Amino acid sequence: MISKISFSKLVRDEMRKLNWLLAVQILVFGLLIPFRVLMELAMRRPQFFAGQTHIRDIFNSSIGLGHLENTMFILMAGVICAISAFSYVHSSQKLDFFHSLPIKRERLFAAKYLGSVLTFVFAYALSQTAALLIGAVYGVCSARVIFEMALATVEGILCFLCSYAGALLAVMLTGKMLSTFLAIGVMGCYFPLVWLLGIGIQEIFYHTALSGDTVMQNGTAFLTCTSPWAFAVFRKSPAVMGVTGPIPGPAALCQLIAVAAVFSIVSLALYRSRKTEAAGNALAFRKVEGVVKVLLMIPTALLAAIIAHAGFYSPVWELFFIVFFGALGCMIIEFIYRGDIRQVLSHKSHILVTVAVSSIVFFACRYDVTGFNTYLPAHDEVAAMAVHNYEMFGISDQGYTQRGLLDSLEVENFDPIYEMARSGSGGERLADWDSESVNIRVKYRLKSGKSVYRRYWIDRELYNEKMDELQKDADFREKYYDILSWENTDDISHIQFSVMTGDISALGFSDEWYAENTLTDVASADETLEESSKIESAADGEITDSEIIYGENAEMFSDCEISEETASTEALSVHISGENMERVIEAYCKDLEQVSYSELQDYDMSFTVFKKDKTSEVYYVSQKCENTLSVIREIFSGKAAREDG
Repeated sequence: MISKISFSKLVRDEMRKLNWLLAVQILVFGLLIPFRVLMELAMRRPQFFAGQTHIRDIFNSSIGLGHLENTMFILMAGVICAISAFSYVHSSQKLDFFHSLPIKRERLFAAKYLGSVLTFVFAYALSQTAALLIGAVYGVCSARVIFEMALATVEGILCFLCSYAGALLAVMLTGKMLSTFLAIGVMGCYFPLVWLLGIGIQEIFYHTALSGDTVMQNGTAFLTCTSPWAFAVFRKSPAVMGVTGPIPGPAALCQLIAVAAVFSIVSLALYRSRKTEAAGNALAFRKVEGVVKVLLMIPTALLAAIIAHAGFYSPVWELFFIVFFGALGCMIIEFIYRGDIRQVLSHKSHILVTVAVSSIVFFACRYDVTGFNTYLPAHDEVAAMAVHNYEMFGISDQGYTQRGLLDSLEVENFDPIYEMARSGSGGERLADWDSESVNIRVKYRLKSGKSVYRRYWIDRELYNEKMDELQKDADFREKYYDILSWENTDDISHIQFSVMTGDISALGFSDEWYAENTLTDVASADETLEESSKIESAADGEITDSEIIYGENAEMFSDCEISEETASTEALSVHISGENMERVIEAYCKDLEQVSYSELQDYDMSFTVFKKDKTSEVYYVSQKCENTLSVIREIFSGKAAREDG
């Protein structure tokens, strides 16, 4: 039985062997963290430290994972420490020596694991502490800063452990140093590349799939599950913003602990069962060689087929590329395994499996065997539908995903949408951005509770016809045009009305009126200093019920401001607020009940609603919007009513 003292000695001996690694880490972290903090603080004036924002800027750019260089070196340190501590497993002589010692494998593993990890912890904690002390000298240290830096330090250590455990697993699976680095590369890149391949197949063959709506729809979430390095970088977890930047929550820390623990335990299990004679082999476990080979070559063969599809668009060439590159890849990997070119065909079954699986997957996708593109549920199976395309306006898509936006637009009177979907689900793909076609996104909510999302290219004439039918439905209008659901305008700052063509005749005014009554004319005139000041005030971002000079007539209007754009372009652009803003919105809501969708699309004017929460929505105005144009003409001609006082 080994005593605790002997185990401690083993750990100290391991740390002594890695003194060079400790020195390198202290040097690098010293430059990345305390030195950067020192330079930032030394270059700033003392008055900058009054606000917490500046403390956050300084520390978040230097400590923990707030800086890219920090994150990358932490992950790199994990790989280097794991390989340095356990590189002896690649040498039969060293293995014989260590395993001949009266020490159980588990205890030897633990000693080397702990010793190499402690070199990082010491170097990293030392640099964080030095940064904190420098901050204290400059008077920017507090109990909260100390607490947050401690959490950031713990998070950095746990990210290191994820990287360390991943690299350690690669070491235990391989018998050569070159194979270890290849295994690390595969573990880090394989699943992201497979994910990208899946996205490519979707975009090429499943043209009705909503972008990002496959089983791999959430790329970031998928990447976090692919490797310990990806998890450390891309993981999603709630974080609170502190004075030093984002603070990791308990969930994030627990996730990191779990990932590091799982990989470490698996590595220990492999170490216990690993045979000494495995040293020098490409893979330490022969039973997994075939699985690894096939898993690597199937995506390779699929990628080759996609290239053939893009270049030749011929199933013969696509099959040839699958066979050729699948077989070639299998032979190359077999050569890496054996180091003997005479044995590259020793496992022909691996080639057959690779070619067969790759061919089935590719051609099943190519010819849409599952009927994905032609899917159309029966009319009586549908409870509600929604439609959207990027030509539409009036919908605030702030914070919405594509699915979320469609979810908010569901209507039960869906017959027009169903007819559009029926037209688009014919299996044919119209040319992207064809002026005679429209790309729509559709949601089916089935009576079973299932939701299905698709995108279709349909004829523009059919689209306008069916949208005109939908426009007559009050439920559709209220969901489609956010402006109809506003109970008041308290959260609106102002609106900006624009004649996009620059032709003022769209409002019924002559070009002469435009020349006499716009800021363009005023700006070129020999105005007084007072008039210039008013004009400059009009272009300011803060909109009030101020008075603006129009031309040499010096007419004064309430609730109306000329925007900056008017001074430099021929297009008319006016800011409107207050009572006149409410009149424009009320008039436009009346027009939406009377004007068809296609008539509204024939627009040459618009107004943008700017809200106090910094969001905005655009609404287009056509010649058919008679109520809106009537109000705008009154405002522009100076006949709008003003309140006294």
